[in-house]
Amino acid sequence: MTDQSTVYPPSRDTYVLLGAVTDVEGRRFLDLGCGNGLVGAYAAAMGADVVCADVNPDAVAHASARAEDMGVVVTGLVSDLFGRVEGLFDVITFNPPYLPTSRLNLKGPCATCQWPSWEEGPARTFRCRSPKWLAYDGGRKGRELTDRFIEGVGRHLAPEGRALLIAIADNDVPDLLRTASGRGLTGKIVDECEAPDETLFLVELRHKKRRFWQRA
Repeated sequence: MTDQSTVYPPSRDTYVLLGAVTDVEGRRFLDLGCGNGLVGAYAAAMGADVVCADVNPDAVAHASARAEDMGVVVTGLVSDLFGRVEGLFDVITFNPPYLPTSRLNLKGPCATCQWPSWEEGPARTFRCRSPKWLAYDGGRKGRELTDRFIEGVGRHLAPEGRALLIAIADNDVPDLLRTASGRGLTGKIVDECEAPDETLFLVELRHKKRRFWQRA
């Protein structure tokens, strides 16, 4: 039985991603950090060959069960980002933990929490390893997982593929795009949505086009 309390629920950012899931029939689709699995299940319903991956085993089980309830099949994979992912994908979606740790305002460990916790940085910001918190905690600038994603996504993105990534203003989106450019990716904001506490940005990443004089 899965513990749904540790699984990121469908939220505004989930539906921003869903709105960009188009033209995926027959495509290889990776729902990375799948959480509740709604994005992957929706892509599968549109005819994509879907892998739902998450570091949280409960999330992977929940995503597989959701797909089954929708009458579709996805491949579930427990993986720390791309750690156990194999092959290339035409579409990769990632809704990362994007909140800076300080915004979670965690004051100390829960008395019943079984997960290790610690304080870090000059401000001694409190952090917790509970899957519930890891679904939200993006580190100091909210970029901890996003930067790791950018570092690895090019190795799993098909030549004409696209990656779709959620970000917020706290993540310094212009710097995020510069970081992606340094990894051989071209990026742009393709959608934005006002949420109660911030603006959500949907960032699309693709391989940079090689000029004819750069080709082997």
